[in-house]
Amino acid sequence: MAEQIVRAGRILAFDTSAEACSVALQNGDEIKLVHEIAPMQQAKRILPLIQSLLDAMSLTLADLDAVAYGCGPGSFTGIRIASSVAQGIAYAGNLPVIQVSSLAILAQSAFFEQNWRKLIIVTDARMGEVYYGAYEIGAEGLAAELIKDSLAKPEDVSVEGLRDAYGVGDAWRVYPDELMKSLGFKPIAVQAAQQPSAKAVLALAQEKYKRGEVVAAFDAIPVYLR
Repeated sequence: MAEQIVRAGRILAFDTSAEACSVALQNGDEIKLVHEIAPMQQAKRILPLIQSLLDAMSLTLADLDAVAYGCGPGSFTGIRIASSVAQGIAYAGNLPVIQVSSLAILAQSAFFEQNWRKLIIVTDARMGEVYYGAYEIGAEGLAAELIKDSLAKPEDVSVEGLRDAYGVGDAWRVYPDELMKSLGFKPIAVQAAQQPSAKAVLALAQEKYKRGEVVAAFDAIPVYLR
């Protein structure tokens, strides 16, 4: 007997780890997305955006199968907002929570927009440090971790065997010289302005849901790495 694939029909997903407030809602084969560049405004915008999508699909929290969010690393304020909203919705709807790395979301977003398949993600962590990781898009079109999400000084970022990769994340704009020197090579191309998209959260969340990688509302906490 073929293995049964467990697929969530209705997932609410969002990310506020960077400058965007990005929310997506999946109802079967239908996906609706709202994506706003709203630095410092995510706390005000995210709940109205969520409600607008629920209304557009005539759904309530009780109709959902799961809630997914970008858990970090990223802006401390941003990932706290996402974590708090995920917890509140999960408690209210008695829902499982799917945590998705914000760096993986950036990689998946870059694949959707640029069709880049091997990516070195580096974002500004402030205080002279960066968050970094590396991902490759597999045959199913999903970002898989090559190098674990980490925190380091830009001059200490180290990746091996990725000379054919692309660079993604705002740290490529903030620390270009330091990163090129530490890596010892230049990426094929760089997209420093890439924003995480909730569409990418949904794609990665579906795979995690299928594998049973969910947590209870109580455990929906930010991943700071610091």
